[in-house]
Amino acid sequence: MRATLTLLLLFVLSSSPLLSQEEGFEFVNPPITLVVLGSSTAEGIGTWPRDNAWVNRYRGYVQMFNPSNQVINLGKGGFDTYSILPTDSVYTKNRRVPDTTRNFTKALQYKPDGIIINLPSNDVANGYSVEEQLSNFNYLSELAASNNIPLWVTTTQARNFPEKQDRQIQHDLKDSLLALFPNTYIDFWTGFCDEDFIILKQHDSGDGCHLNNDAHKILLDRVIESKAFIGKLEATGFQRSTEDQEEMPPYMLSVGFDGTIDKNSSFQSRPATVKIKQGDRVLAVYSANNTFFQIEAIVDMRTPFEVIFESDYCLSKVIECDFINAIDYDDSGSFEVFYPLETLDFEEVTLEMFNYRFVHDELVVARFYFDTITSALELDWDFTLTQSQRILDAFLEPPLKGNKLITRWGNGKKKSILKFKNGQLTRKSKWYGENGKKERFVNFRNGQYHGKYIKFNTEGKKKSLRIFENDEQVGETKTFD
Repeated sequence: MRATLTLLLLFVLSSSPLLSQEEGFEFVNPPITLVVLGSSTAEGIGTWPRDNAWVNRYRGYVQMFNPSNQVINLGKGGFDTYSILPTDSVYTKNRRVPDTTRNFTKALQYKPDGIIINLPSNDVANGYSVEEQLSNFNYLSELAASNNIPLWVTTTQARNFPEKQDRQIQHDLKDSLLALFPNTYIDFWTGFCDEDFIILKQHDSGDGCHLNNDAHKILLDRVIESKAFIGKLEATGFQRSTEDQEEMPPYMLSVGFDGTIDKNSSFQSRPATVKIKQGDRVLAVYSANNTFFQIEAIVDMRTPFEVIFESDYCLSKVIECDFINAIDYDDSGSFEVFYPLETLDFEEVTLEMFNYRFVHDELVVARFYFDTITSALELDWDFTLTQSQRILDAFLEPPLKGNKLITRWGNGKKKSILKFKNGQLTRKSKWYGENGKKERFVNFRNGQYHGKYIKFNTEGKKKSLRIFENDEQVGETKTFD
């Protein structure tokens, strides 16, 4: 006995994060201009085609908030800190003269709302001391502050200098920049080199100096994760209705679904609803007493949202996401979890979810969120797999006698030790793998997760810890190395 819910993604219209302006809306605030000063990494040397360079990718991200936002790239291969000093700087003997077409003075001509400096290694290659480089960085920082321009600085990057001493200087300079710019640095070092500060092969473009396409994607992620200029960027994404002047903040998504509900047996007489819910707010409700429905709402993509199908004593929650989950409860009482069924790329998708009997609980099968780095709808896999496991746990039955149930693998090793009270799981229950190592320790109360939920890796060592109260997670998940 089951009911089937089929959802068809009708439309996806968005404001700034997914590009373009909503019809009938206008941007509230003017666009911004960001300038990148730097050397070959900023220019994109090592990537092919150059569209893969982090600055070019970053421009696309910035323009998701407002297509009129600009990223001006003044980076040029071979530049060092002297190359980008202002035009009126005092000349230093045996040092580069500032390039007036790509230096700080030129950047000011664009009236920038922010500047990023990306100078990975040429100062060390030219034999400059750490103190000399930091002096130039500090000077540029003071200039930016005096012009009221937010300044972000990327750290040094690994480079395959022949001398270990030079590679060590690169590393030490990285730490010095972190100290000089504690709140406005971007980490371009971590994960790109080995313990000898040699670029890892998977990130090397082939010359031991420049990073490849995949590495530049990571650089982009680091810039976005730093949240550089995020307040200014979000402000450019605010739109307002041209009719009633009502404002719509960035990260808004207009979603619509239509579908059918195939109800058989006793399900036909039970009322059903389809909801779009965000946190505690129900944004839209449709009473699906017939077999067809349509529902739509505008959601804030900064908060996960759910598309829900509900029926008395039978509830499925359906989430549109990159990977679509289906959970099938068959007549024998066993569950099968299928994932991914298909990838959702804002194309026409038919989604089937199967109902299961889950009395007195509103279980979220999956969670769906907007990833600002990839500009895509993503599935929270860890959350989803935990919820899938919760369904399995809910259908565990007590032993015919007593309150403890011990199950075993085919090799005789313990599979689980379950404790029950009044037919419900209670206190600590334990699960083990076929190798005898611990898999999960879960505290229950009246059949609900309550207390510690510990997962272990294949070696039986702690992998993660959650704390629950009455089936709701409290706080963040703690992970262990």
